[in-house]
Amino acid sequence: REMLGERVYAPVAQNIQRALAGEESQITRPARRDDGSIGARSIRYVPERDAAGRVVGFFVLIEDVTERHRAEAQQRLAASVFDNAAEGILITDKDNNILSVNRAFTEITGYSPEEAIGKNPRMLSSGWQSGGFYDAMWASIRESGRWQGEVWDRRKDGRPYCELLSIAAIRDEQGEIAQHCAIFSDITKLKLTEAEIMALNAQLEARVAQRTAALDHANK
Repeated sequence: REMLGERVYAPVAQNIQRALAGEESQITRPARRDDGSIGARSIRYVPERDAAGRVVGFFVLIEDVTERHRAEAQQRLAASVFDNAAEGILITDKDNNILSVNRAFTEITGYSPEEAIGKNPRMLSSGWQSGGFYDAMWASIRESGRWQGEVWDRRKDGRPYCELLSIAAIRDEQGEIAQHCAIFSDITKLKLTEAEIMALNAQLEARVAQRTAALDHANK
């Protein structure tokens, strides 16, 4: 109290009394850093005991936790984006075993996280792409670190769907591929609409050709 003054001492008096009673406590408070910015400071009050276990004093351990708090906030934000993204997302290890999937993955494919984690993404394969297609895809990922294109896969209930798929390689500090991140969106309705438009255009062109041929015949 004499060193800090009553204004600073009063908020921590309870923690000091708890430490003297043998109970450890911790608080986090805003604090001005050396560069003038406002950061976060962790303050722990730890009882000191003698050989007989009696409390004879206490330690105050002070740590600047600003960067830790920032990292934790970034992790929470990344987790929120991952789980709430409209696109399906899956993370695999270097051997292509699924480590994590998000909510949209389940909504699109029908597979729960428990059903997908530990499996290979081949579980989604529709069989509509050739082996050469996948060989070229993985060659691109190894060489450039990424690949994007359209793939036909199959949902858990057996229905095929078309997805716009983007795969990126995640490398470790040594530059070796450690994980893969795949992001995909269901474009089945778009592909069906495109097919319908192409069919209508073909019908229209056929009718125009027939009409033109009929007019030419009449003119002759």
